[in-house]
Amino acid sequence: MTKGRILCRSCVRGGRGRRGAPGRTRAPLAGADPRAVLRKVDLGVLVFFAGLFVLVAGVRGAGILDALGRVFAGLGADTPVGLTGITAVLSNLVSNVPAVVLLLPSVHDAGGLLLLAAASTLAGNATLLGAAANVIVAESARARGETFDVARFVAYGLPITVATLALAAWMVPRLAS
Repeated sequence: MTKGRILCRSCVRGGRGRRGAPGRTRAPLAGADPRAVLRKVDLGVLVFFAGLFVLVAGVRGAGILDALGRVFAGLGADTPVGLTGITAVLSNLVSNVPAVVLLLPSVHDAGGLLLLAAASTLAGNATLLGAAANVIVAESARARGETFDVARFVAYGLPITVATLALAAWMVPRLAS
C-alpha cells in the first residue's frame, strides 16, 4: 500500500493496512504541508458552489421557499413520481445539494425523505451541473488540458438517470412503508 492511500476498513480499525500492519495506511492529508494542499484547491469550483448556497439562502430568506413549496405541491411533490421528477429537474438546474435544501420543506414523511435523497443523488448523473462531483471532475479534466464533452456526458448520463429514477420512484416508497 502506498503512503497517502486510504482504505476505509483500515481507518475504522485504527489505521491497520491490508495485512494488519499498523501504520501501513494513512489518511490522504496526514503529514501534508497545508500550503501545498491549499494550492491544489480549485477556487473557481469553491466559489461556484458557495454562490449556489448563497442563492439558496437568499431564496429561503426572501420567503420564496414558501411559494416554491406551494408550487412544488401543485406539481405533485406529494406523489413519488412528482417528487422524483421535480427533484430531477431542480437537481440539474441548481445541483443536487441546493435542490434538497429547497425541497425539504415540501417533504413530510420518512418515505418522501428517502425518495428525495435517492432522487437527488441519482439525478446528479444526468448532467454536469447535477452533482458537485461532476463539476469537480470536469474542472480537473480542463485543468489537465483534456476535453470534457458535455453532450457526450448527457448522452450517457441521461438514459441511466431516467432508468434509475424510475426504479427509485417505484421501489423506495414500497421499501419505506
